[in-house]
Amino acid sequence: MVKAVVGEEGSIAKAQLMRQGDLFAHREMLTKSTHEKTIRARGHVELLALSNADLIEVLHQFPDVYLSVHQYAVKKYNYSV
Repeated sequence: MVKAVVGEEGSIAKAQLMRQGDLFAHREMLTKSTHEKTIRARGHVELLALSNADLIEVLHQFPDVYLSVHQYAVKKYNYSV
C-alpha cells in the first residue's frame, strides 16, 4: 500500500506501508551506500540489522541465497552484485 505523505514544508512524498517480514535498505546494503529515508513505526517493531560484512559472509555460505539476491538486484536495480 502506498500513501501520499505531506512533509513539514508542504512537500509531498510517497510512503509505503510495510507488513511483517518486509525489508528495507536492501539496495543500500548491496551497494554500501547510505540509507537517507525516515522510517516510522505505528506500533511495536522488532528490527533486525545486518552489517554488510555479515551479509557477504552469509551469501558466501549459502550460494542459493546469493543467487536469489543477485537475480533480485539485477532485475530490480539493474545491478550486479
